[in-house]
Amino acid sequence: MSAASYLVPLPVIVPSSETMRGRARLYAAARARLRAADALRLGAIGRLGRDAGLASTATVDDVCAAVAVILDIPAAGIRDLLVDRIPMTDRELVELSDALLRLERDLRARVRP
Repeated sequence: MSAASYLVPLPVIVPSSETMRGRARLYAAARARLRAADALRLGAIGRLGRDAGLASTATVDDVCAAVAVILDIPAAGIRDLLVDRIPMTDRELVELSDALLRLERDLRARVRP
């Protein structure tokens, strides 16, 4: 059996939250916290921007501002999650992942009632 035969798409849908948590745990196991945080944040920024109705060329600051207006929360807190916070432990990385997931869920609930 060739390696290419293993690349057949499976009829399975994996929720993004499960993928996000799984990726966070893999990076945590490799002690690559900052790399993991960046990967999680990049995905979250793209999804938040899309859900907020922004163009794919929107900056992080554009995303923070739009999400802040929609959720009626300070943009500084959103920027902290998406850019500034640096997880120093595995627990902090998982907490960051959970906070990003909550932010995405809150925004999705507001824009898609």
